[in-house]
Formats: sequence, C-alpha cells, structure tokens
Amino acid sequence: MKKTYILALLSLLLFINCRGANPPQHSLSNHTSAIDVALTEPSSSEPLISHEALMELLVEHPDSSFKTINRIFGQNNGLLISRNNYQFSYRIPSASFSKTLEDLAGIGKVKQRLINSRDVTNQVFNSQDRLSSLKKVKERYLNLLQQANSVSDMLSIEKELERISGEIEILESELKRLQSSIDHSIINVVLKQKKKAGIIGAIGKGIYSGVKWLFVRN
Repeated sequence: MKKTYILALLSLLLFINCRGANPPQHSLSNHTSAIDVALTEPSSSEPLISHEALMELLVEHPDSSFKTINRIFGQNNGLLISRNNYQFSYRIPSASFSKTLEDLAGIGKVKQRLINSRDVTNQVFNSQDRLSSLKKVKERYLNLLQQANSVSDMLSIEKELERISGEIEILESELKRLQSSIDHSIINVVLKQKKKAGIIGAIGKGIYSGVKWLFVRN
C-alpha cells in the first residue's frame, strides 16, 4: 500500500514538473538562494538591458592612441579583456557606458559607431520562474526519498533528482551570465591609422591653404 502511495506521488510530481516549465506568475521560491535575490524584478519603467558597442576610429598614431584609450577605460573602471593588433575589447560597468563612448570619440575621427542594446527582461523572468519551479519539485523529491522503502523507488527518485539538479545548475549559470551582461557592457574599439598625403597631395594641400589665406585676407 505504501509503495503504491509513493508511486502515485511520483507520477503527480512528474506532472507538476512538466507544467512548471511555463508557470503563470513571477514568483520566487521560499528557499531563496543568492542567485534568486541577485535579480530582483524591476518596475515596468526599468527594463533589464544588455549593451555592446563597436567604435572604429581614425587616428594619427595608433600606439599613443591606445595608451589614451587605456587611460579612459581605467578612469571608468574598465578592463581590457582581449587585444588583436589594434582591435581591443573592454568590459566596463554599464553605468559608465555612455560616458566612455563620448570620451573615446574625442581621440580621433569616428569612422563607425554601432550600439547593440538588447532587452533581456523576459529572458530573466522566465529563467527565474523555471528555476523556482524546479527547486520546489526537487524539495518534494527529497521528501519522497526519505519515505522510500524499496531500492527501486530510491533509484527512480534519485534519477529524477539528478536530472532536476542538472537543469537547476544550467539555469543558475544562465542567470549569472545575464546578470553579468546587465551590470557590465562590452565596448570594442578598432584603431585605423590615417593615410599620410604623398608628395602631390602635400603640394595640393599647400596650394589650397595658400589660396584660402588670400581669400580670407581680401
């Protein structure tokens, strides 16, 4: 009789687990973890945004410009995460994202500026809801494991616990990644050296400057 009761509860939990993938409300488990509280639900006017930018600059001297760029990011608590010749990627607090782009624009001529802002609010909420549901189901399975009185029941419950624990780890990792993308933005910088004028170009520039000076004088 007790075995039949445990099997019935197992079937019910499996049904609840399947329905838990799309829970109807945004709710957190009573057993809240650090990851649960890290992502609190904002008001409707405060969406969760992930930013990434590409800034391509034309400069006279790329090496000295790189030193200036490093100084700008240092002043804004940025961190160099990769470098390939004159292509750089920095990780910076999102609060300093706009200011840093403005500072970079003063280094040289902006050839290209691209900003990708992605709203991850729904993705965060869906992951939180799924995580909360899985933790509740895991807690019920742990209670059932204490009541199991046969090896087959224990093995069946432990198999489900292993599967659910794996899904929980994946969701927790995903929430950490999302939180990181919200708190910190990525700025990619590409430096290109301005082409120096040849002899003919230099002569033409000199004639143009002379003619311009005469017109201004007159």
